[in-house]
Amino acid sequence: MKTIKYLFVRCIFYLLLPANLLCNIFSNPIVPGTSKAKEKDNIFGILLGFGQNIQEGISLVNCKDCQFENGLGFGYTFGFTYERQIIKDTETEENNNTFLSNFFYGGLLHLSNRNFSSSYRELNDVELLDYYIPTLYKQLNEINIMNVGLMPYLCYKPIKFLFIRFGIDGSLIFNMNTKHTMELLDRKKTLPDGEVIDIFFPVKNNPNRKTYSIVLQDSTIENINRFQIGLVPMLGGNIYFNERFMCSPSISYYIPMQKLVTSSNLSVSIWRINVEFRYNIAT
Repeated sequence: MKTIKYLFVRCIFYLLLPANLLCNIFSNPIVPGTSKAKEKDNIFGILLGFGQNIQEGISLVNCKDCQFENGLGFGYTFGFTYERQIIKDTETEENNNTFLSNFFYGGLLHLSNRNFSSSYRELNDVELLDYYIPTLYKQLNEINIMNVGLMPYLCYKPIKFLFIRFGIDGSLIFNMNTKHTMELLDRKKTLPDGEVIDIFFPVKNNPNRKTYSIVLQDSTIENINRFQIGLVPMLGGNIYFNERFMCSPSISYYIPMQKLVTSSNLSVSIWRINVEFRYNIAT
């Protein structure tokens, strides 16, 4: 009799156990299913951005009285992104839109430039055949900077098709050059006696050749801060091709936190219009 009771209890236990396991995943008319956590989003991307580099402060060259400001330049950024969801979503509607599940953390590894150029005109008296004649010049300063950087960021996605990022960018400058050119804008002058003469810069070792611009400096930037830190807010959207693959256009602005050159107040702010192609590997 005890053996029959024992077998009966074991049969009941084995019959009930699978039903209890299944109800944790699936719903039925009698027992509602419990929530099951999805895998966290893991998103890899490639970013390409174009925009403008904006000079802030004064750029100095070897010329004592030459100061350049309000420079602009074409800029680009190329990089790779990684983004991961902080809190997992769940399959039930009441938990799917929890506030923390809309936050992501990630990083951007990038290569970018900070080139810009600035110029101004000045009128100088030039001695021509015993006469001092006012002559118009153009002073041009071109700065070329390349850097590689890493920007960790925090991302908030209030809705599926919109995101806001805020990052701290640390960049290392590996190429920096400054070029100072002077160009003649007045190329003919009339002397007080009525004679018209050509104005040009003589070329060394070739006195018969005429040139109207000369390079006064072409060298590495001195006293540059190779490591730069800045704040980067970004606003963008998501265009979904399917559940995994998306295109994310955005606009970003780089706010420098330190000077580019220790001997002056020169710095560079940056804005970019970006296109990012992203793929979510989460299942």
